[in-house]
Amino acid sequence: MVVDDPQNLGEAEGGAQAPQGRLLVGEFLARFVKQAEALPVGNPLDPATRVGPLVSVEHLDKVMSYVELGGRGGCPRRRGS
Repeated sequence: MVVDDPQNLGEAEGGAQAPQGRLLVGEFLARFVKQAEALPVGNPLDPATRVGPLVSVEHLDKVMSYVELGGRGGCPRRRGS
């Protein structure tokens, strides 16, 4: 993923086109992790919750397969075990 302008990081994550410039991968990762850590985790019935639970073994297995695929592709984990 290329994010063109650090000021438009939020827009780029949503898929919008950003203006010129380049954001270094390290800076992007640091900002992405910071924003991800700020997401409210909790009860899916709470309107403030943005990240709910994995509700089945199948769902967990699917998510973990993506994490493992990223690891095999050289992407280090930034959070979690």
